[in-house]
Amino acid sequence: MRVFKKPVSFRRSTTIGTGPVLAGVLGKKKFIYDLWGDTVNIASRIAADCTAGMMQVDATSYRRIRSQFEFEAPRTVQLKGKGGRARARPRSTASPGRTGDGV
Repeated sequence: MRVFKKPVSFRRSTTIGTGPVLAGVLGKKKFIYDLWGDTVNIASRIAADCTAGMMQVDATSYRRIRSQFEFEAPRTVQLKGKGGRARARPRSTASPGRTGDGV
C-alpha cells in the first residue's frame, strides 16, 4: 500500500447520456457488469470535451431536465464518426418553486 505524505485530490468530470443501451455481465469467475451501445459511445466522446470538475449532459438529457436545472447555453461539439452533437453544462440546481416537464 502506498502512503502519501501530502493530501491527494482528484478532480473528475461527469457526462450523462440518455438513450437505449445493452447491458450484460461478463466473466465466469470474476464478474464485470458493462453497458454497450451508441448512447454509451456518444457520452464517452462528449466526455472528452469536458473539463475536470465539470458536469455535462447530452441533448436528450438536456431536454428532459432543463426545467429543473439552470444550464449554460447548449453548444455543439464535433465527435469523431458522429458529426456535431449538442451538449450542455448545468450551472446550479433549480429553485424549489420550479416544476419539471413531466419527466
